[in-house]
Amino acid sequence: MKKVLLCLLFLIIGALAGSIITGYIAREIHNRWAVMFYTGMLGSAANDALLIKSGDSAILLERHERTIRTMVAELRDNESLRSSIVGDASLKAAKRFYICTNTPMPEEINGFLKDVEMFENECGE
Repeated sequence: MKKVLLCLLFLIIGALAGSIITGYIAREIHNRWAVMFYTGMLGSAANDALLIKSGDSAILLERHERTIRTMVAELRDNESLRSSIVGDASLKAAKRFYICTNTPMPEEINGFLKDVEMFENECGE
């Protein structure tokens, strides 16, 4: 009986220690990801602002149009991205860009985005 209680105690202590260590590692990974995401967004916003202030907004627009095309194609091909909590909103935003600005939709994403539903008067008309 004493051995059983001792084994049970070590099992509980081991599970508790494992949970604490796993929680610490997960928190560190999350913090590093958050820092990289935040600093990346800051750098991107600063570069975008520099291009706009410098009068190079055409370069910025071209870069963002390429990014939209690439990311919509990636979303189309990746089920976990497409089914994420913001997947639909992202696709609606991409379609809204093309529709509201009368920008021709690239062929590689046209078929995929045509099925994305938009609300009436989404372009402010």
